[in-house]
Amino acid sequence: MIENHYKEIETLTNKENGPILVRHNQTKEFFVKKIYTLDLLDKLKKLQQINHPNLPRLQEIIPLENELWVYEEFIHGKNLKEYMLTQQSTSITTKEILNIASSVTQALMVLHERNIIHRDIKLTNIMISNDQVIKLIDFDAVRLYDGKKEQDTVNLGTMGYAAPEHFGFAETDERSDLYSLGVVLNVCDSHEYPTKKLSTNPYLAPIITKAIKLDPSQRFQTAKEMQLAIQEQLDLLTETKKTATTPISLKKVTSSVSEPAFKEATKPLKSSSLKPKIITRIPGFRSNIYWKKIIALFGYLFILLCYIILASTKGNAIDRLLECVNFTIMMIAPLFFFLNFLGVQDRLPFFRSPKRSSKIIGYLLFIVVWFIIVGTFIEITSGLYSPEYYK
Repeated sequence: MIENHYKEIETLTNKENGPILVRHNQTKEFFVKKIYTLDLLDKLKKLQQINHPNLPRLQEIIPLENELWVYEEFIHGKNLKEYMLTQQSTSITTKEILNIASSVTQALMVLHERNIIHRDIKLTNIMISNDQVIKLIDFDAVRLYDGKKEQDTVNLGTMGYAAPEHFGFAETDERSDLYSLGVVLNVCDSHEYPTKKLSTNPYLAPIITKAIKLDPSQRFQTAKEMQLAIQEQLDLLTETKKTATTPISLKKVTSSVSEPAFKEATKPLKSSSLKPKIITRIPGFRSNIYWKKIIALFGYLFILLCYIILASTKGNAIDRLLECVNFTIMMIAPLFFFLNFLGVQDRLPFFRSPKRSSKIIGYLLFIVVWFIIVGTFIEITSGLYSPEYYK
């Protein structure tokens, strides 16, 4: 029996069937044993396949007659609510809040790519490990999004953090998670829900106000879009810190930002796990999974090799240039489009909607436009090649 492989140490909450700290008898590694309902089996198996630094590892899933036993990675640290209480004397800094938001959006990007909606993002479900790694935990309310329901079958989520869709107004989707994250950011900064006190922090307010729009179409449409907005604010905050030592620049900044907000925004952060903005948008480097990075690196080296070969083929310089352009249009352009290189799809209207049907239309339109461009290019360039090229 699997339960004989683990020794129960202590319960972690006072709730009935709450999480239990256990230790593996052979490896001596600590895990958290959780009990879930059987209907979550397919969703949890899908989660088990994910390996991401901002998500806990699901070690084992054991289906029993009436319930599931899940052995999950034990995170040594505090949840965000506990962390805020320990920081009461110094207050959590703006840069810390933005970095926490960045890590959570990176976790959501991985979940949402698999149509998994968390549905219960709140302070206690965001862990900060002892080595300052952010983890999004607790999948009791998780569901798979298909875009076909008018509303959720079961309304879950935590009051105060849950988007309006959670209460039967519509089907929850990835934008619902982003709404909850917006509330988390507001609570981190103002210690109140947005309905009571909206953050006035110049670096957080633009993100929060967009994330918590009542109309989902007016929010961030993807976790990647919200991640980019967070990175922009981090860049702005960093630039402000650099210019703060210059009296003229300081005057310009403080003319539009109040002194308390400016001081808060420029407090230093102990550690940062952010990747450079450009890297987070390149396929293969977006999820921070090493095997994907290795495959992507070889892929990009192969593309470079193709250009080198084309640049050294027969004919004159114009022939070789035409071959490179032809290769780019016919092979590289569709490849980068379907991989969403540098977030190209996020700038197009059909791909901003979470509905699968809208994205399918977007892909079909791209294919039509691509065929037209390829045909036009071949027609225009067919007479431009030199006689040496055809020998």
